[in-house]
Amino acid sequence: MVQIAGDRGSNRFEWVHLCKDGSETFLEIVLTKIIIEDDVIIHVVWRDINAKKAAERLLQKTVNEFGAVMDAIDYGVLFMDDELQVRIANQAFRDIWGIPADFVSSHPTMRELMEFNRYNDLYPVAEEDFEQYMDARERDVHRGAIAPTLLTRNDGMILQYQCIVLPDNWRMLTYFDLTELKSTQDQLARAQKMEAIGMMAGGVAHDLNNILAGIVSYPELLLLQQPEGSSLRKPLEEILDSGKRAATVVADLLTVARGAASTREPSDLNILLEEYLRSPEWRKLQSLHPGVRCSKHLQATQSVISCSPVHIKKTAMNLLTNAMEAVGRQGTVRVATANLEITADDPALKDIPPGRYVVFTVADSGPGINSEDLDHIFEPFYSRKVMGRSGTGLGLTVVWNTVEEHEGRVRVESSEQGTIFTLYFPLIRDKIRPVQKTPADDVTMGRGEHILIVDDEPQLRDIADQILTSRGYTVSTAASGEEAVAFTRKNSVDLLVIDMLMDPGINGRRTYELILEFKPNQKALIASGFSESDEVKAALKLGAQGFIKKPYSIHQLAAAVQEALESAGET
Repeated sequence: MVQIAGDRGSNRFEWVHLCKDGSETFLEIVLTKIIIEDDVIIHVVWRDINAKKAAERLLQKTVNEFGAVMDAIDYGVLFMDDELQVRIANQAFRDIWGIPADFVSSHPTMRELMEFNRYNDLYPVAEEDFEQYMDARERDVHRGAIAPTLLTRNDGMILQYQCIVLPDNWRMLTYFDLTELKSTQDQLARAQKMEAIGMMAGGVAHDLNNILAGIVSYPELLLLQQPEGSSLRKPLEEILDSGKRAATVVADLLTVARGAASTREPSDLNILLEEYLRSPEWRKLQSLHPGVRCSKHLQATQSVISCSPVHIKKTAMNLLTNAMEAVGRQGTVRVATANLEITADDPALKDIPPGRYVVFTVADSGPGINSEDLDHIFEPFYSRKVMGRSGTGLGLTVVWNTVEEHEGRVRVESSEQGTIFTLYFPLIRDKIRPVQKTPADDVTMGRGEHILIVDDEPQLRDIADQILTSRGYTVSTAASGEEAVAFTRKNSVDLLVIDMLMDPGINGRRTYELILEFKPNQKALIASGFSESDEVKAALKLGAQGFIKKPYSIHQLAAAVQEALESAGET
């Protein structure tokens, strides 16, 4: 027999006896000393405690299994008794609170637990407020259940805390880490808000483009009729310039609209940035900030992305304009590109899909962005600039939408030392297409070719009529798709110039589709106040020779018509 419990100072001992068959028998021996007169009698009681030991083993096994299950749970769980003493705390809870297992096993009170944890940045409570805060917490727990409550740690972790009352007045406290969920919800809410804004912006931009067509085109037509030295030339040029600047704002609104940058081609990001940094717009921006030194570090060895080149250059212009203005009189701006491969297990970039990227960075040495502004900088018209003088309030909105349209990501870091915008664009393996030749400035005159203008706006029909008539074309007009279909059944037309959106009635794509049924070789030029939409692409697939965006200038319309007429018929 082997003693397993008890000592000389005790009158109770536990022994285990190993039987011949290998089994164990547990015995409890209780010794009682009895003195009768001068005789000392030792009373010995033997008791079989096998059932007790089996129950203890089963209990320990259950406790171990329960502990393993608890530690496998990925959120913090704490059990406290009716005296608010800690009884069970799983691994996730200990990790969140930053406390060791041996401290928990000493069954500390809630106050001791908080006292231990108060310096671990779990609760944002100042030193002088701790006791008052602790008293309030204990009162809440003593009162019973606590509904789910959000708790933000000093390090930014967001926890959902809840207290549930159990039988015998025990409490179960749970702590769910909602940091990633809240981040995803915020991103989704921002995306939904930007999508709603984009839909609104697209509709507004379309209507504004129709209005601007007159402001841009009529001054051009009138200027053609004014002799040199005319007193009307300057005001007409001012009107034309204002119209063009307004058209630029509308172009930004269209970029905000969903799908504005959907027409893409393989392009080298380094080359696009080099082109912008050699442009007149960049030289003018530098002249306005002579004390700002800009350094260029285009070190990405692979930088071909699928993009809309005009939108990428616009993004670079907006970021650099903001950076130069943020620096002010004197400082630095850094433009850089680099390659980066993102893996699924990279915790710092877990919101960016794994893959190979070219990273475009614009960093400035300005005073930084206020924390209260940082969450709103990509919202339309949320700007600290003077509206109409240094910006429209759409610059960073254009940046955000462009990056989203290109399946990229944008991140912002800001402090008193400056601000860094980092854009991630997925790399592609496609080859860069050769640059298409732009129409020459000396567009030839028409030779009487018959052009049918199809547009539901009377002013736009008149503008296109005057422009093309002045260029030597024969022009007819139709106010709807149905009218255009009826006209072409009876008349031969060399080219259709069709507005994509017409209300009421059929749109431009359907108009062209119906005409092709009886004139399969009919040439067409699609016009729209939007960028290339799905309907525009569908019309181009049907065989239309080109697309022109409103508002257009005399030269743009004349060049597009000439190119469409000279086309051999391919899309």
